[in-house]
Amino acid sequence: MRRIPQCRNRVERLLGCRGGVDDDLRISALSTANARLRAALVDLHAAVERDPSSEARALEAEIWDELRRSTERRLMSGALA
Repeated sequence: MRRIPQCRNRVERLLGCRGGVDDDLRISALSTANARLRAALVDLHAAVERDPSSEARALEAEIWDELRRSTERRLMSGALA
């Protein structure tokens, strides 16, 4: 992240959103926490897309991997319902 300085604050925001243990397991609370994480990830992704460096491309690939995995998790949980 040292080589993508404009992303540093965004990464710190994302890491700050993830928290630790979910104290409130109500769907509404979990949805709110997930929305904060998703907003921080979208903000980071937008900044990374504007950066032409190879480090930004590597981070962008990791972001896309996470987006794919989260979609797969939602598909699996929907199939169980």
